[in-house]
Amino acid sequence: MRKINYLQIIFHFIATCFFIYSFYSYSAIYNIKILTAISENGSENVLRNSEKFGITIIDVWNFSFITQLSAVLGILTSFIISMVISIKNKWSVWNSFIVLVLCYTLNRFDLLGWSYLKTYISPGRLVNNLLFSFLITGSFLLLIGLIIFFSNFLKTRIENQKLKQMHCC
Repeated sequence: MRKINYLQIIFHFIATCFFIYSFYSYSAIYNIKILTAISENGSENVLRNSEKFGITIIDVWNFSFITQLSAVLGILTSFIISMVISIKNKWSVWNSFIVLVLCYTLNRFDLLGWSYLKTYISPGRLVNNLLFSFLITGSFLLLIGLIIFFSNFLKTRIENQKLKQMHCC
């Protein structure tokens, strides 16, 4: 039986977090009408006078639903990539399942820290246009996640850890 590799779990966890953050940013594009109104008029004003801004309760519900769905889609996309990489490299698929459960659980209880990290890892905030801001941020974060998943340097580190575990036990 193939062993659990903590380096693969750590690297794939980090990549999955970037995918989640990226999908969050992309989900904002779907909700751009609400976000634009809030950015221009303040959230309290928009919620109190939603009819004035053409925002219905369904729009608000969709905003919440799409945001949560985007996180799950980010986790599932990362899980599939992680599984393919694990199978291709003959690593334990349990590592991918551990990352899946860990990310889903932490995301479910809002413990991944996106509300704090987005200030520091959102290059799109330098652009005044909300649409471009979310596109730039989402693409940047997705690119980082893909680099982590497909980096030969990290693959070599994981392989070396796997060899150390085999010689150790």
